[in-house]
Amino acid sequence: GNGGDETQRLSERLDSMGSFLRNKERQEDLRRKHALKRKQQQEQEVARLQRVQQGLLEREEEAKRELERRLNARREEAERRHQESERKQRERLEARALSQKHQKEYARRMRPQPLYVRMEIAKKEAEERKEEEVKKALERMHERVVHDVSRFRGVIPP
Repeated sequence: GNGGDETQRLSERLDSMGSFLRNKERQEDLRRKHALKRKQQQEQEVARLQRVQQGLLEREEEAKRELERRLNARREEAERRHQESERKQRERLEARALSQKHQKEYARRMRPQPLYVRMEIAKKEAEERKEEEVKKALERMHERVVHDVSRFRGVIPP
């Protein structure tokens, strides 16, 4: 019976070593799977952060473009207002010069004339002045219309 016991013990030891190795393999396998899963999660997180960063960069670029657009619009508006006020100033000066010229001519013509002739001249001059002002006003309106139409067609930027 002694040899049989020995064989039995060897067999049990082999079994226990085998199950130990199988357990070790299973643990290694689980560890590998876990490490792989962790690596995949890290890669996904990196990709997500890159997408977030890209989104932020795009938003920043968009904000810069919007700011640039607003600044340009403000600059153009200021320039337009400046030109408009210069134009009005020119018109005022022209009107004043014209009025002074009219007054001088009127005074010169009137001096030697009798009253009824002076009345006739004054009436005629008033009509001429009115015609001149109407003509000028029409020209200004025409300029504005042409300008607006060109702007509408995109010839002049708004």
